[in-house]
Amino acid sequence: MATILLITFLIALFLGLPVFLTMCIAALFAFIESGSIAMTMLPQQIFAGINSFPVMAIPLFIQQIEEVDPRVEGRYCRSIRRGRYF
Repeated sequence: MATILLITFLIALFLGLPVFLTMCIAALFAFIESGSIAMTMLPQQIFAGINSFPVMAIPLFIQQIEEVDPRVEGRYCRSIRRGRYF
């Protein structure tokens, strides 16, 4: 499984795909090859990993800061749009 994951990751990365898409494709191919999890359960497992309070609280906390203090909006919104969070 690790070899398929690494090979697929490197091939997709050398093709010029974005890193997040490369990681998704590599994980999907590794799951398909291993057969350890049914493909019908994959969306359920993904949602279970995302559906946690700390993960959801971070973007909502940033949004709350921007709504409460309008002076903060310019600095944090521009840095978030550029990809720099802090």
